[in-house]
Amino acid sequence: MHVKDYRAHQFTDLVRPYIELCRAYASEFHLDEFQSQSMTDIGVMPDGQRISQLIKPKAFTKLEKILQKSFGIHLSQLDHIYPLFIINLISEKVMINSEGIPLDTVLWQKASQQNKVLLGLESIQDQFDIMNGLSIKYQLKALKGVGSNTAKFRKSIKKLLVAYDQQNIKQLYLQSKKSLADQKRILLYRRNRVMVDTMMKAMCDHDTVFSAIGAAHLWGAEGMLTLLKYAGCRIQPVLMMKDDGRAQAD
Repeated sequence: MHVKDYRAHQFTDLVRPYIELCRAYASEFHLDEFQSQSMTDIGVMPDGQRISQLIKPKAFTKLEKILQKSFGIHLSQLDHIYPLFIINLISEKVMINSEGIPLDTVLWQKASQQNKVLLGLESIQDQFDIMNGLSIKYQLKALKGVGSNTAKFRKSIKKLLVAYDQQNIKQLYLQSKKSLADQKRILLYRRNRVMVDTMMKAMCDHDTVFSAIGAAHLWGAEGMLTLLKYAGCRIQPVLMMKDDGRAQAD
Protein backbone atom coordinates (compact mmCIF):
# COMPACT_ATOMS: atom_id res chain seq x y z
CA MET A 1 0.00 0.00 0.00
CA HIS A 2 2.81 2.42 0.79
CA VAL A 3 4.96 1.84 -2.31
CA LYS A 4 5.51 3.38 -5.76
CA ASP A 5 6.16 0.14 -7.65
CA TYR A 6 4.04 -0.26 -10.79
CA ARG A 7 3.01 -3.77 -9.73
CA ALA A 8 1.24 -2.34 -6.71
CA HIS A 9 -0.44 0.36 -8.82
CA GLN A 10 -1.72 -1.84 -11.63
CA PHE A 11 -5.17 -2.35 -10.09
CA THR A 12 -5.82 1.34 -9.33
CA ASP A 13 -8.28 1.97 -12.15
CA LEU A 14 -10.08 -1.31 -11.41
CA VAL A 15 -10.92 -0.33 -7.84
CA ARG A 16 -12.06 3.20 -8.67
CA PRO A 17 -15.71 2.14 -9.33
CA TYR A 18 -15.86 0.49 -5.89
CA ILE A 19 -14.64 3.68 -4.22
CA GLU A 20 -17.38 5.56 -6.06
CA LEU A 21 -20.01 3.19 -4.64
CA CYS A 22 -19.07 3.93 -1.03
CA ARG A 23 -19.88 6.91 1.15
CA ALA A 24 -16.58 6.83 3.02
CA TYR A 25 -12.99 5.88 2.31
CA ALA A 26 -10.64 4.54 4.99
CA SER A 27 -6.89 4.13 4.81
CA GLU A 28 -4.73 2.51 7.48
CA PHE A 29 -4.29 5.99 8.91
CA HIS A 30 -5.66 9.43 8.02
CA LEU A 31 -3.13 10.58 5.43
CA ASP A 32 -3.86 14.29 5.77
CA GLU A 33 -3.27 14.13 9.51
CA PHE A 34 -0.25 11.87 9.08
CA GLN A 35 1.39 14.18 6.53
CA SER A 36 0.91 17.17 8.81
CA GLN A 37 2.74 15.22 11.52
CA SER A 38 6.49 15.21 10.97
CA MET A 39 7.64 11.71 10.06
CA THR A 40 10.75 12.33 12.13
CA ASP A 41 8.57 12.56 15.21
CA ILE A 42 7.54 8.94 14.70
CA GLY A 43 10.69 7.58 13.11
CA VAL A 44 13.27 8.98 15.53
CA MET A 45 14.39 6.74 18.39
CA PRO A 46 13.67 8.18 21.86
CA ASP A 47 16.15 9.55 24.39
CA GLY A 48 18.76 10.40 21.79
CA GLN A 49 19.46 6.75 21.01
CA ARG A 50 21.63 6.02 17.97
CA ILE A 51 22.30 2.80 16.10
CA SER A 52 26.05 3.49 16.31
CA GLN A 53 25.73 3.39 20.10
CA LEU A 54 23.78 0.15 20.12
CA ILE A 55 26.13 -1.99 18.06
CA LYS A 56 29.92 -2.29 18.05
CA PRO A 57 31.81 0.39 16.07
CA LYS A 58 33.35 -2.11 13.65
CA ALA A 59 29.97 -3.72 13.03
CA PHE A 60 28.41 -0.30 12.37
CA THR A 61 31.16 0.68 9.91
CA LYS A 62 30.87 -2.64 8.08
CA LEU A 63 27.07 -2.41 7.90
CA GLU A 64 27.25 1.17 6.64
CA LYS A 65 29.61 0.18 3.81
CA ILE A 66 27.40 -2.73 2.77
CA LEU A 67 24.17 -0.71 2.77
CA GLN A 68 25.79 2.13 0.86
CA LYS A 69 27.28 -0.17 -1.77
CA SER A 70 24.20 -2.37 -2.19
CA PHE A 71 21.34 0.11 -1.78
CA GLY A 72 22.78 3.63 -1.71
CA ILE A 73 21.72 4.02 1.92
CA HIS A 74 23.98 6.18 4.12
CA LEU A 75 23.50 4.72 7.58
CA SER A 76 25.40 7.50 9.34
CA GLN A 77 22.77 9.96 8.12
CA LEU A 78 20.01 7.73 9.54
CA ASP A 79 21.79 6.86 12.77
CA HIS A 80 18.96 8.23 14.93
CA ILE A 81 16.14 6.54 12.98
CA TYR A 82 14.42 3.32 14.05
CA PRO A 83 16.02 0.38 12.17
CA LEU A 84 12.57 -0.70 10.96
CA PHE A 85 12.16 2.60 9.12
CA ILE A 86 15.57 2.11 7.52
CA ILE A 87 14.57 -1.37 6.35
CA ASN A 88 11.47 0.17 4.75
CA LEU A 89 13.70 2.65 2.91
CA ILE A 90 15.91 -0.21 1.72
CA SER A 91 12.82 -2.09 0.51
CA GLU A 92 11.86 0.90 -1.63
CA LYS A 93 15.34 0.84 -3.17
CA VAL A 94 14.78 -2.77 -4.26
CA MET A 95 11.41 -2.01 -5.85
CA ILE A 96 10.88 -0.21 -9.15
CA ASN A 97 9.72 3.24 -8.08
CA SER A 98 7.96 3.97 -11.36
CA GLU A 99 5.09 5.98 -9.88
CA GLY A 100 5.28 9.48 -8.49
CA ILE A 101 3.49 8.80 -5.22
CA PRO A 102 2.66 5.70 -3.13
CA LEU A 103 -0.46 3.65 -3.86
CA ASP A 104 -2.25 4.59 -0.65
CA THR A 105 -1.80 8.28 -1.50
CA VAL A 106 -3.15 7.75 -5.04
CA LEU A 107 -6.30 6.07 -3.72
CA TRP A 108 -6.70 8.68 -0.97
CA GLN A 109 -6.57 11.48 -3.54
CA LYS A 110 -9.13 9.74 -5.75
CA ALA A 111 -11.49 9.40 -2.77
CA SER A 112 -10.93 13.04 -1.83
CA GLN A 113 -11.72 14.16 -5.38
CA GLN A 114 -15.00 12.24 -5.12
CA ASN A 115 -15.79 14.08 -1.86
CA LYS A 116 -15.84 10.89 0.21
CA VAL A 117 -15.67 11.00 3.98
CA LEU A 118 -11.99 10.34 4.69
CA LEU A 119 -11.07 8.14 7.64
CA GLY A 120 -8.06 6.55 9.28
CA LEU A 121 -8.39 3.06 10.75
CA GLU A 122 -5.50 3.82 13.09
CA SER A 123 -4.60 7.06 14.82
CA ILE A 124 -1.29 8.91 14.89
CA GLN A 125 -1.04 7.92 18.54
CA ASP A 126 -1.45 4.29 17.51
CA GLN A 127 1.62 4.71 15.28
CA PHE A 128 3.63 6.18 18.16
CA ASP A 129 2.55 3.34 20.44
CA ILE A 130 3.57 0.73 17.85
CA MET A 131 7.07 2.15 17.46
CA ASN A 132 7.55 2.58 21.20
CA GLY A 133 6.38 -0.99 21.79
CA LEU A 134 8.75 -2.60 19.29
CA SER A 135 11.91 -4.29 20.50
CA ILE A 136 15.03 -2.37 19.45
CA LYS A 137 16.92 -5.65 19.71
CA TYR A 138 14.60 -7.20 17.11
CA GLN A 139 14.94 -4.19 14.82
CA LEU A 140 18.74 -4.18 15.02
CA LYS A 141 18.86 -7.91 14.32
CA ALA A 142 16.63 -7.44 11.29
CA LEU A 143 18.75 -4.58 9.94
CA LYS A 144 21.98 -6.52 10.44
CA GLY A 145 20.29 -9.46 8.72
CA VAL A 146 19.74 -7.31 5.63
CA GLY A 147 23.41 -6.38 5.63
CA SER A 148 24.62 -9.94 6.14
CA ASN A 149 22.77 -11.23 3.07
CA THR A 150 21.65 -8.49 0.69
CA ALA A 151 20.85 -10.98 -2.08
CA LYS A 152 18.45 -12.85 0.18
CA PHE A 153 16.74 -9.59 1.14
CA ARG A 154 16.32 -8.56 -2.49
CA LYS A 155 14.88 -11.98 -3.29
CA SER A 156 12.36 -11.75 -0.42
CA ILE A 157 11.10 -8.34 -1.60
CA LYS A 158 10.76 -9.56 -5.18
CA LYS A 159 8.89 -12.62 -3.90
CA LEU A 160 6.44 -10.34 -2.11
CA LEU A 161 5.89 -8.36 -5.30
CA VAL A 162 5.17 -11.54 -7.26
CA ALA A 163 2.65 -12.61 -4.63
CA TYR A 164 1.03 -9.18 -4.77
CA ASP A 165 0.87 -9.30 -8.57
CA GLN A 166 -0.87 -12.67 -8.30
CA GLN A 167 -3.22 -11.43 -5.53
CA ASN A 168 -1.91 -14.25 -3.34
CA ILE A 169 -2.83 -12.83 0.06
CA LYS A 170 -2.03 -16.07 1.83
CA GLN A 171 1.58 -15.98 0.60
CA LEU A 172 1.86 -12.28 1.47
CA TYR A 173 0.64 -13.00 4.99
CA LEU A 174 2.89 -16.02 5.55
CA GLN A 175 6.02 -14.25 4.33
CA SER A 176 5.26 -11.09 6.31
CA LYS A 177 4.48 -13.10 9.43
CA LYS A 178 7.78 -14.96 9.14
CA SER A 179 9.79 -11.75 8.78
CA LEU A 180 8.13 -10.17 11.83
CA ALA A 181 9.14 -13.07 14.11
CA ASP A 182 8.10 -12.41 17.73
CA GLN A 183 6.98 -8.86 16.89
CA LYS A 184 4.02 -10.04 14.82
CA ARG A 185 1.60 -9.47 17.69
CA ILE A 186 2.45 -5.78 17.76
CA LEU A 187 2.88 -5.17 14.04
CA LEU A 188 0.18 -7.49 12.73
CA TYR A 189 -2.34 -8.99 15.14
CA ARG A 190 -2.86 -6.00 17.44
CA ARG A 191 -3.12 -3.65 14.47
CA ASN A 192 -5.66 -5.98 12.83
CA ARG A 193 -7.93 -5.80 15.87
CA VAL A 194 -7.68 -2.01 16.08
CA MET A 195 -8.44 -1.55 12.39
CA VAL A 196 -11.40 -3.96 12.42
CA ASP A 197 -12.91 -2.21 15.44
CA THR A 198 -12.61 1.14 13.68
CA MET A 199 -13.94 -0.32 10.43
CA MET A 200 -17.03 -1.72 12.12
CA LYS A 201 -17.79 1.66 13.70
CA ALA A 202 -17.21 3.38 10.36
CA MET A 203 -19.67 1.05 8.62
CA CYS A 204 -22.27 1.78 11.29
CA ASP A 205 -21.73 5.53 10.88
CA HIS A 206 -21.46 5.70 7.08
CA ASP A 207 -23.10 2.47 5.87
CA THR A 208 -20.64 1.80 3.02
CA VAL A 209 -16.87 2.16 3.47
CA PHE A 210 -14.05 1.39 1.06
CA SER A 211 -11.07 0.34 3.20
CA ALA A 212 -7.57 0.26 1.69
CA ILE A 213 -5.34 -1.98 3.80
CA GLY A 214 -2.01 -3.72 3.31
CA ALA A 215 -2.68 -7.23 1.95
CA ALA A 216 -0.65 -8.93 4.71
CA HIS A 217 -3.34 -7.89 7.22
CA LEU A 218 -6.10 -9.89 5.55
CA TRP A 219 -5.22 -13.59 5.87
CA GLY A 220 -4.87 -15.90 8.86
CA ALA A 221 -6.70 -16.88 12.03
CA GLU A 222 -6.08 -13.38 13.42
CA GLY A 223 -6.35 -11.65 10.04
CA MET A 224 -8.86 -8.94 9.34
CA LEU A 225 -11.09 -11.12 7.13
CA THR A 226 -11.51 -13.62 9.98
CA LEU A 227 -12.08 -10.87 12.53
CA LEU A 228 -14.72 -9.27 10.32
CA LYS A 229 -16.50 -12.62 10.04
CA TYR A 230 -16.46 -12.97 13.82
CA ALA A 231 -17.97 -9.47 14.01
CA GLY A 232 -20.90 -10.63 11.87
CA CYS A 233 -19.83 -9.50 8.40
CA ARG A 234 -20.32 -11.60 5.29
CA ILE A 235 -17.10 -11.78 3.28
CA GLN A 236 -17.23 -12.20 -0.48
CA PRO A 237 -14.34 -11.79 -2.97
CA VAL A 238 -14.73 -9.49 -5.95
CA LEU A 239 -13.35 -10.80 -9.23
CA MET A 240 -11.22 -8.22 -11.03
CA MET A 241 -9.92 -8.49 -14.59
CA LYS A 242 -6.35 -7.46 -15.31
CA ASP A 243 -5.21 -5.94 -18.60
CA ASP A 244 -4.00 -9.35 -19.80
CA GLY A 245 -7.47 -10.81 -19.34
CA ARG A 246 -6.73 -12.83 -16.21
CA ALA A 247 -9.40 -12.76 -13.51
CA GLN A 248 -8.18 -11.90 -10.04
CA ALA A 249 -10.00 -12.04 -6.71
CA ASP A 250 -9.71 -8.95 -4.56
